[in-house]
Amino acid sequence: MSKLVFILLFTTFIFGQEQAHELPNAPSAHKFLDNQNVADFTILAGLATVDSISTQHILSVHHGRELNPIARVFVTHGWTGQMAVSTVGYGAAFTTAYALHRTGHHRWERWSMRLAILGEMVSVTSNLTLNAHQSEKMTSVARFR
Repeated sequence: MSKLVFILLFTTFIFGQEQAHELPNAPSAHKFLDNQNVADFTILAGLATVDSISTQHILSVHHGRELNPIARVFVTHGWTGQMAVSTVGYGAAFTTAYALHRTGHHRWERWSMRLAILGEMVSVTSNLTLNAHQSEKMTSVARFR
């Protein structure tokens, strides 16, 4: 079995090397920081900011809980942790888009940014909905006291 795996990997490596020399160097279809990407990065930064503010508000005022188990470790340490996890998320989106751009996958580059923006939009919508629901709940409790 291990010989078969070795042969498959070896032939894939050899044929991959042959094809790499035959491919021309295609010029980039656009600059990385063109108007579309600048707009996408700005929108993502704005959404990440709103997500950070609303998450910390829910955690501190409403004693809520972060749903993302990876981010939960960071955001429970206050603003320092929140900024760390937001920076890592933003950096991952930026790096992914840049890597796709450099490898010539321009359509995927655009879609990766749109998916990152969509993910932040879902998070912000969830936070704002929860925040509005909790505020309404607190207002109705205050009326009955």
